[in-house]
Amino acid sequence: MAAPYREREPVQYYQPLPASTRVVYPNNGYHLDDQQIKARQQMAHVNVVVTQPGRSVWDYEHPWSTELCSCCSDCKQCGFAFFCSCCFEYKLHKRAGEKTCTCLCPGSRFALRSKIRTAFRIQGDLIDDCCTATCCPCCTSIQLTRELHYQGL
Repeated sequence: MAAPYREREPVQYYQPLPASTRVVYPNNGYHLDDQQIKARQQMAHVNVVVTQPGRSVWDYEHPWSTELCSCCSDCKQCGFAFFCSCCFEYKLHKRAGEKTCTCLCPGSRFALRSKIRTAFRIQGDLIDDCCTATCCPCCTSIQLTRELHYQGL
């Protein structure tokens, strides 16, 4: 036999209190005024040291995994980068986690080189990145591809 129908209790929804209402929580029998609350909040503030003292965050300690002009050591990769540079750039940007149309933007190779150099704390500066990406585009792309492979990406 089926169980008799029971009426459900009405659902109670949370109703926010008006902004002018002050809620006082029990605090072991004593009341804290606003100054005491602010003093406790200031005491609870903790400073976190993000960097080691004496070490500059701008120091880059790693060299590139391959030299710029060692691009011809792998003839297959060198030929692909030279004869089909658009496809090679596309694969490089995709592998580096960039959007697919990024390789079409002017200066994208320079920006990608700076990104990779900074991410892996590789020695160099923006002038090196700009000159290298502008004057030796194929060698730069091959070096970036090899660096991503070296870093396990």
